[in-house]
Amino acid sequence: MPKCVIERSLPRFLYLNIYAFLLVLAGAAVMGAPFYLLSKWTLIPQAAGALFFFNMAYQLFSTWEDKKSKISILTGKNKAVFRPDTFTVFMQAPCSRLMVRYVLAVLGKSSEYRSLLAVKKPFLTYLKEGCVNAPEKTVVYLREEAL
Repeated sequence: MPKCVIERSLPRFLYLNIYAFLLVLAGAAVMGAPFYLLSKWTLIPQAAGALFFFNMAYQLFSTWEDKKSKISILTGKNKAVFRPDTFTVFMQAPCSRLMVRYVLAVLGKSSEYRSLLAVKKPFLTYLKEGCVNAPEKTVVYLREEAL
């Protein structure tokens, strides 16, 4: 897929960043709540909550360049033959699932999304695997041809 199609497509930008826009709205709602009527000290946690939402939205918006490169890679890998294994990593997070839907729509294989939902892990399993710090092993090969 040409890079210019992704960069200039405002509806695709809005679609792929819908969760970031929802976080901005949540931050605005937290700031707009009239908690100051209860006490002036409630402004501190209110501002902290709004900053949390705005920070999360900023982090999601800052992944736009990465999303564009992943879209072009996924499109290139699946243009000739559909390979479901390339989508497995992206089916775990809601933002990435939006990207998968977009790539499948570009490829004209939107019906394959249902089969990809089978590789999505349940939320509790995803949390348990993410919280476990498995020991990692690093191997360095100096002269690989000699081994």
